[in-house]
Amino acid sequence: MKKVNERRYLYGVSLFKMALLLVVFITNLTFVNAQQAQPLAKVQTQLQKDNPAEAKQLKHLLKDIVPTAYINGEGVQLSKSAQSTSAKVIDVSSQFLQQVYKPNEQLNSVVLLKIRLQNKADLKQVVNLDKLRDLSNLKYIHLLFEVATDEKATISQIIKGSNEQIVITYKTSIPK
Repeated sequence: MKKVNERRYLYGVSLFKMALLLVVFITNLTFVNAQQAQPLAKVQTQLQKDNPAEAKQLKHLLKDIVPTAYINGEGVQLSKSAQSTSAKVIDVSSQFLQQVYKPNEQLNSVVLLKIRLQNKADLKQVVNLDKLRDLSNLKYIHLLFEVATDEKATISQIIKGSNEQIVITYKTSIPK
């Protein structure tokens, strides 16, 4: 009888250790993307070395006029160029971020999600990467900080979930 109890005890310890290991693993997954977020200039420099075509695509998406969807209080609004083709960029302030999670055929071709963080309250918003799975073409998330903050600390609070396919960049640009 004593051996049975010992086995149960050891079995219980093993389950506890496995559960603890699982919690550590999930916690690390949650912060992988946040820790990999890089300043935009650094990402562009690295891409230029590793994959010039992708660096050119990212620069084009960020700087040039491309078919774009804007999300505001009225929902998804397509730019004139996006009405005849497919939207490649979503430009959204963090207060309307929840609308990105809703299934919407107009957003299926989006490659870049630009999120503007305009005030301290915006820094409490969460970008849940797991909820962005419907955006099958999404390759980039660009966080534009328009308020002074410690970007790295804030990003670790903002970005939740995991998706190795998405490159997260950020830039601080405080309007005067």
